[in-house]
Amino acid sequence: RYAHTLKGVAGNIGAEEVQQAAAALESACKENSTPQKLDQMLEQVAAALSPMLAGLAVLEQAGRVTQTQDQAVDLEKRDALVMQLRALLEDDDTDAADVIEQLEEMAGTGDHTRVLQQLATAIGEYDFDQALAELDTLESVWKEG
Repeated sequence: RYAHTLKGVAGNIGAEEVQQAAAALESACKENSTPQKLDQMLEQVAAALSPMLAGLAVLEQAGRVTQTQDQAVDLEKRDALVMQLRALLEDDDTDAADVIEQLEEMAGTGDHTRVLQQLATAIGEYDFDQALAELDTLESVWKEG
């Protein structure tokens, strides 16, 4: 099933080598080929995918660099949201999740996605003390940076 899906997606984006390798793997699976042959077909799929994945990684990194350069962090807005977030957390208010979404959408906060997600998780679990601790961590990282 995965080989079939990969074959279709590869065909849709014009990745002919990947499409052909996935088609060969799909056929080998349907024919109940030996594990050795399946391994060989899977290696061919991985070899065809490797340069595409490397190219996508380069594009993703270039996009991050461009986004960081093009969009400076609005420190005033960020600090206001952090103050609002702290007040909501101190009041055990789940509206804090909305503020986290706003912070995640801001330019320049992408590097801190993990901490923001931990904050959101703590709020979702009504663990406001943990959320406040995560917020303290986030603020200290921002002050250093």
